[in-house]
Amino acid sequence: MAAVTGDDDDNLVISQLAREKFGVKKIIARVNNPKNEPIFHALGIRNAISSTTIIAHLIEEEASLGDIITLYALKQGNVALVETEVPAGSQAVGKKVAELGLPKDCVLVAILRGDDVIIPRGNTELKSGDVIMAVSLMGKERALEEVLKGGKTEACEL
Repeated sequence: MAAVTGDDDDNLVISQLAREKFGVKKIIARVNNPKNEPIFHALGIRNAISSTTIIAHLIEEEASLGDIITLYALKQGNVALVETEVPAGSQAVGKKVAELGLPKDCVLVAILRGDDVIIPRGNTELKSGDVIMAVSLMGKERALEEVLKGGKTEACEL
């Protein structure tokens, strides 16, 4: 069931009625005012979508992330699947994943090397031109980029 009117009060009531009275399992609710998003979540409407919040996140990402591309946002925009390339001359080239000092809220999930897809392990060595796919908490992408591009690093938690 999708509650997508232009009024947050109506969308909230529709969502709650659908869940409580009719037992609807999958509910999506449009949130027009981003200040109301926490109310929807507090009342158990997990799929409350605020286009204003999504657009704000996209603008923030484009303005601040440099070479990291967000492929997919998860959990209401709190977690992202991101992609970046390891440039030639990076301090990460030739290092094993375990030696990188990845931020604790970032996990490398795949390395695209030419036509190969590599599932990284601690002993996987990075090469120039590797395209890295990682899962990261929002706000940690900059630290991940610094590690992969050769900037400062944070302590590694494996």
